[in-house]
Amino acid sequence: RLKIASDFMQNYTSLDDKSADEIMNKSLQSEQELLNIKREYLQKMSEVLPATLVGKYFQIENRISALLDLIRMSSIPLIKNKE
Repeated sequence: RLKIASDFMQNYTSLDDKSADEIMNKSLQSEQELLNIKREYLQKMSEVLPATLVGKYFQIENRISALLDLIRMSSIPLIKNKE
């Protein structure tokens, strides 16, 4: 995720459609990989812990992740439109 953000930050002022598309696809792939890991751990945790405890863990993890995303995204500018 950091590599994707870094690549964007280095090129956001001159980003063309192809590069923007590549960055978006890499970002979606990264999100999918993270989701796959969460599913794997949800299954493993559910085998040994009560569902309510696993659910609470994922709620807390999602809140922490949302806060980190907010911090990270607040420093990344939007793509500039070509005018």
